[in-house]
Amino acid sequence: PCLDTGKCLVGVSYSDSIPGFRVKNGKEYFGFDVDIANYLTNKLGRGAPVFVQADRDQSLADPDHPVHMYISTVSMTDDRLEKMTFVGPYMRTFQGVMVSDDSEIENESDLEQKSICVAEDTTSEDSLKVYAKTHAIDVRSEATTEQCTKAMKEGTYDGVTGDYVTLQTYAHADPELRPIPTVKVSKGYELYGVALPRESMALCQKLKPLLKDFIREKWESAFDSNLKPLNITYDPTNTTVPSLK
Repeated sequence: PCLDTGKCLVGVSYSDSIPGFRVKNGKEYFGFDVDIANYLTNKLGRGAPVFVQADRDQSLADPDHPVHMYISTVSMTDDRLEKMTFVGPYMRTFQGVMVSDDSEIENESDLEQKSICVAEDTTSEDSLKVYAKTHAIDVRSEATTEQCTKAMKEGTYDGVTGDYVTLQTYAHADPELRPIPTVKVSKGYELYGVALPRESMALCQKLKPLLKDFIREKWESAFDSNLKPLNITYDPTNTTVPSLK
């Protein structure tokens, strides 16, 4: 239906806000991922998207397709390719750690014997469990990164892990939070993509050139208006897969 008639339904996570990527003001959404969704659906001729808070895996697997695509800082992984397909990537970052500003944790060795919280059912949770096999840390989880952060500030946990670029946005909004740039929980990178139901190949083929156009024409302006104000920087020499620092 997204290609033929009606509005495109774009799934987003249950998190009320991912600073810089998706922030709700009244009934409207703003942010980097929102700009991507608006660009893609308008270029498809379907006008502005309808955003739907939904479970990523369930909504994309549902044969009734409650959403046509899912754009919400979703990492492209081999495991997820068994359940969905992707158009991307449109951003690259790594998995890091954030602590309270008064924490004594400064580097990777300081994480030993510490409790680290991670959002449930995420690639960050999978990576943290792998990391814990070779590091003496206590893996804890909450439904969302916001809940992990709230509990950490209350003293329940010693740190929070997640995609470094999103941790930076949380820290910019709250001076009591501090990401640690030298700590990398995962060896590789997190690559964000637009997730689609596996059988949506026609839509996938339509979106591929449109996302390339967005990266070439609109990526930098979307970054400047949504993420640059949060003191996020990137490597401009890597324009195909912008690398966030």
